[in-house]
Amino acid sequence: MNNGPLGAASPRRRACFLRSTRLRAGLLLAAMPAAAVVVAVAPPGPAQAATTPYVTYAYYMSATTASGLNTQAYNDGYAFAKNLTGGQTAYLILDFGKVIDSGGTFGACDFSSPCTGFLNPQILTTLENASAGVHAGYTSGRIIITYGVSNNNANLSYAQNVQAGEYQEQRAGQLASYESGQGRIDQGAAAAADMEPDYDTYAKTKGLVDGAGDGGSYAYIDYGSADGCSSSGCDNGWSLADEAYVSYTGNAPSIVFPEIYTVNPSGMTAEWTLIRKAAGSGYTFAGVSVDSASAAKSLWNDLNAQNSGLVGAQTATF
Repeated sequence: MNNGPLGAASPRRRACFLRSTRLRAGLLLAAMPAAAVVVAVAPPGPAQAATTPYVTYAYYMSATTASGLNTQAYNDGYAFAKNLTGGQTAYLILDFGKVIDSGGTFGACDFSSPCTGFLNPQILTTLENASAGVHAGYTSGRIIITYGVSNNNANLSYAQNVQAGEYQEQRAGQLASYESGQGRIDQGAAAAADMEPDYDTYAKTKGLVDGAGDGGSYAYIDYGSADGCSSSGCDNGWSLADEAYVSYTGNAPSIVFPEIYTVNPSGMTAEWTLIRKAAGSGYTFAGVSVDSASAAKSLWNDLNAQNSGLVGAQTATF
C-alpha cells in the first residue's frame, strides 16, 4: 500500500487505490434513517475459525479538505454496513496514510496527490462521521471502525512512532466513547497500521506497536506485508521474529490481516506461514487483506490451506 502520490505507486497498488476511490465516488451522502434494530455481538478473539470467508471493503482516504474527508468516511461507513448482512463482527479499516508530526500534534497525510495532511483532532471527527455512516447503513452484526496509518515514515524517529501509536489508541478510545454516547452498541473502535519491511526499518516501525501498547487497550491491527520473508529473514534487515512482533506478539490484543494479493498469493502465503510458525502457539489471523473482491475467497483459501483453522472469515478488499 503506497502512501506517496498515486503516480508513485506500483500498477497493482494504483489499481487497488482506484477501485476503492470509484466505490466511494459512486455513493451519495444519505440522509440518516431511523435507528435499526441492533443485536449486540461479542467482539471476536484474535481470529475465529472459519470455513466460508465473506467479502468486505477497506478504504484509502483521499480527500483534500476536512469536509471532503468527513463525507468520504460517512459514505465508506454506510457502504460497509450495507454490505454486512450476515451478522458478523467485522473491521472497517480506514487508511489515512503516512504519519505526520506537526510540532507534537500528530496525524496523517492521505492518498490525495500530493498528499493532504490532517491532524488527529480532525481525524477523530472523521471517524465519528464514519460511525454515523455505519449507523445509517446498519443491517446486522458488529462493526469495528479502525484508524489506520502506514509505517512509510522514514523521516520519523522511533520515539515519534511511539507517540503516533499512543495517539492512535487515544483516538480509538475517544471514538468508542462517542459510539457509546450515541447508543451505538453495534459498533466498536480499533487502531491499525499497514506495516511493511520495505517502507521503513523494524527499529523504528516497532514504535507504532509499542506506543499502541502504552496508549490503550484497543485492538491494534497489522494489515501490512511480509516483504521478502524466508527462513533466513525478510527485506530491509527485518527478521521473522520482527514481523511476528509488530503483527501480533508486541501488543495485545493484536489482530493480523496479512496481505495476500493476486500478484503473488502463494509467495505471500508462504511468507506469513513462516511468520506464524516463528511466533509460536497462539498466533492466528483475523482474515486476509486482499486486492480483489472477486478473488477474495480464493486468496483466503490460499492462506487457510497452510494455516487450517487459524484464519478468521473476513476478507478486507483494498
